[in-house]
Order: sequence, then C-alpha cells, then structure tokens
Amino acid sequence: MTEEWAGQLLALGYPTDLPLSFDRVTGAIGYTLGQLAAQGPGTYHETFHTAWNDCNRNGVYDAGVDMECAPSNQACATAQ
Repeated sequence: MTEEWAGQLLALGYPTDLPLSFDRVTGAIGYTLGQLAAQGPGTYHETFHTAWNDCNRNGVYDAGVDMECAPSNQACATAQ
C-alpha cells in the first residue's frame, strides 16, 4: 500500500490505528495505517491483506489461486 492510498483511506474515515501488518506469532501490530500515511511521498508498505493493496496492478487474488492462470481472468483454485 502506498502512503497516498493510506491518506485516502484516512480521509474516508478509516482509523489511524488500523493494522497493516502484524507479528503472526505474538499478534503484535507491526505497522498501522496512520504510520504509513505520515510517511513521505512514494513510501509504501506491504500489507497482510491484499484487498488493501493498491500496488498490485494485475488484480487481487484469493489464497489458493494458481498464479499461472490468474492473469487470464480464469483463475483456478489449487489444492491447499
């Protein structure tokens, strides 16, 4: 997610303490929407949920999607 997109989400009313990443073992929040929005132009942070990610220009794919066929718009699930 870019700092610009974070700022837009804040303007829409999303909370500054919204987690963008967290420690999967402890559950501790690693980075928040407010922290990213406060960064300089061009800054980005990888998020834990791709629905927030405006950097993925090829679309948003669910877990289990075979990325070999995803760009064809006929994404096929793979066994997990």
